[in-house]
Amino acid sequence: MIRSTVLRLSLLVALGIFAIAGAEGVGAQDSPAAPADAVGLRLRSVSPFVPPVGSFELRFEPTDAVPPGSVLEIRFHRLISGRANLRDRVNRISAGAAPGNTIRRPVRIPDGLLGNPLAGWAVTLPVTDSDEGDPQAIVLPTDGIIPVSLDLVGPDGSDLWNRTVFLVRPPSERPIGRDGRPAELAVTVALALDSPPTLAPDGRADIPEDIIPNINAVSGLLEAVPDFPFTLAIEPNLLSGLDRSETPSAVALASALQQPGLRGVSVRRTDVPVDTGGIIAANGLDVLEDLLVVGSEVLESGTLQIPVDHTWVLDDSLSPESLPALDGLGVRRIVLPADRIIRPGDVDDPEALWRTMVLANAQPDVTEEPPFTPLTVIAEDPLLALQSLDTAADPGVAANRVSTELAAQWFSVVDLDPTAFPGPQAFMFVPPMIDPAILLALAPALDGSGVLRSEPRAAPPPAVPIDGEYAVANVPGTEPPDQSPALAAFRSSLTTIDGVRSVVGISEPIVDTWTLLNTQSMSESMDAATRSATHSAIASQSRVILDRIISPGDSSLVLGSQQSAIPLRFDNTLPYPVDVELRIRSNRIEFDDGDRQLLRLEPGDNVIELPVTVRASGESTIRFDVISPDGSVGIASFERQVQATRFSGVGAALSIISLVILAGWWISTIRKRRRRARRTEGRHPSESVTSTDSRSEDSVDARG
Repeated sequence: MIRSTVLRLSLLVALGIFAIAGAEGVGAQDSPAAPADAVGLRLRSVSPFVPPVGSFELRFEPTDAVPPGSVLEIRFHRLISGRANLRDRVNRISAGAAPGNTIRRPVRIPDGLLGNPLAGWAVTLPVTDSDEGDPQAIVLPTDGIIPVSLDLVGPDGSDLWNRTVFLVRPPSERPIGRDGRPAELAVTVALALDSPPTLAPDGRADIPEDIIPNINAVSGLLEAVPDFPFTLAIEPNLLSGLDRSETPSAVALASALQQPGLRGVSVRRTDVPVDTGGIIAANGLDVLEDLLVVGSEVLESGTLQIPVDHTWVLDDSLSPESLPALDGLGVRRIVLPADRIIRPGDVDDPEALWRTMVLANAQPDVTEEPPFTPLTVIAEDPLLALQSLDTAADPGVAANRVSTELAAQWFSVVDLDPTAFPGPQAFMFVPPMIDPAILLALAPALDGSGVLRSEPRAAPPPAVPIDGEYAVANVPGTEPPDQSPALAAFRSSLTTIDGVRSVVGISEPIVDTWTLLNTQSMSESMDAATRSATHSAIASQSRVILDRIISPGDSSLVLGSQQSAIPLRFDNTLPYPVDVELRIRSNRIEFDDGDRQLLRLEPGDNVIELPVTVRASGESTIRFDVISPDGSVGIASFERQVQATRFSGVGAALSIISLVILAGWWISTIRKRRRRARRTEGRHPSESVTSTDSRSEDSVDARG
């Protein structure tokens, strides 16, 4: 995937789609020689917009190379005609095409009237829209764009320096858009900073050396222009690496991103650049959501602001199948390179840079008034980045070209359909290496005083029809690499991380590091070996922590009563309390507090008394499983062999009944014996003998 803005721009220039000074644009004339510069004179700023009655101002950087007696000549050319391709015409002139005839004699200013060149020249020319005003003013009766040639002529008549800039005069009364406000072109300037994964498997910072220059450049840019309305598109994983690094580069960028006066707004991004299309194709929406959550948390911590979530940038991996998923994640606009958008035939390259196109999977319901906001797409505008590549250009000239081409775009849209506003927009990425002076010169053009308005929050305007028609676009189909193995490994590590976090809470910072390592493992630039090492590190480090919770070993005990307690001794060798769940399985022993119990183990020895009720006597086995409170990770298992000598409730009842019956039988027997004994004691001895003799005689008679 091509993610480098500079690389994209190089391709665009090579294809001839856009031009910079000294290059040939679409349909441009052959470029003349580069502008003359024999004295090192540089324009610092140019008035971006001039009202019907106002002034056109030029500010120069200090210089000591201007020969005394030089003269600055300023020529105003004819208004650039034709609104349909106005931006292209401006682009041609910026690239060196002839600006056309002049409308009046040159304004010649001797260097003595320009002030001290060591302090920087300042030129202010009055402008009016009628002949009745200031006789010295430049009369511009019509709104539009006027090329202005600047030439510095030496005392000997030699050409020392020349530049071409533009004077933009908006109409005195701007058209009113559908929102009831004057029509403005919304402009988003995004500052992007990406990197390969920045964390080693052990969690230490591992920032690639080749991105250090970009890190330094972004730090310097944010410190130089803290109040510029940037939209920050910084990779969250890079911030994680910087946060763990103590290098001067890391400290400087972290400080710059949190300075109180910073106006930049961050857009939500996955923690690392991922293959979105491949993840969705492998049913990984849950993982994509996790990557966004982690990325947003890192951005909020690193920039002290909540990132906006409606715009999706820097992702060339999107497929038609992934668009509904983004829609469900709250995305309302996607920004892509022009060559990654399948456009309708009537939307040419210039129109793709300002027109909000509806994606085919999210067309608006045109029966509604107004139609709901669908998922839309717009092409990246490389204008600002291209100007930054022209290192020979003065900051004021580069900024003037950018604001003028955007203004030309505004004029063209107004001519096409004034009711299109507030839909038209421009989304530009700025390279980290851009000269901060260009942004300082550009900022006044975006303050809303002209026809441009800064939109740092990248709020997506609704798609609107032009001449009653919506522009319906799509993204190319892809065959992404199989993301299933990476997703499976991610989910496995996520289960481990969540389990350990439920045990240790916020007491173990390394758990947050595992989360960052796990999300980093989904990076599309990470190879399989590094990914495997990352997940192995998470597994081994988590086991080290859990093994410091020492559970009781296997043992046996005797329960001598129906209501008893089983003591368990845990040794928490961690320096903070932990929470575990104890799951119990037993057939003959009932645990009064249930067979699932949450335990808080303080550091050191912990003796837990578990009250039990013996349901039956005899031997039995109790199995204990110690797991994480969320039930996802096992910590330890052990058993207790129990000998219960106390009857159960039913057995005791039967025994008591048996004893009662036996006692009754003994009582009855004793009573019978006593009655017989009393009867025997009441007879005379002779009666006893006679009776005996009689029984003897009867016995003899019977035998006879």
